[in-house]
Amino acid sequence: MSSTGYATANHSTFTLTIDGMTCGHCVQAVTKALVGVQGVGVRSVVVGNAEITAPDGLTVARAMASLEEAGYSARVSETPGESDSRAGCCG
Repeated sequence: MSSTGYATANHSTFTLTIDGMTCGHCVQAVTKALVGVQGVGVRSVVVGNAEITAPDGLTVARAMASLEEAGYSARVSETPGESDSRAGCCG
């Protein structure tokens, strides 16, 4: 699967809540970090969250580690769209 965001039959969709995103630059940085993770498809990225496709939880964990390396903390959302942007922008 490519990083274009199109899921295959073996991929599930996950919504990540991403702390610290407050602007368009953050959206670009998060998108770049996610696209670089093998197996992750990026469906959408907006301030505060991202919707990705991945084959398993290990791949989601790698996506979250990539976001941490980019200066953001992330968690799988229980409720789509939940966000906490208390951390600073653009790291």
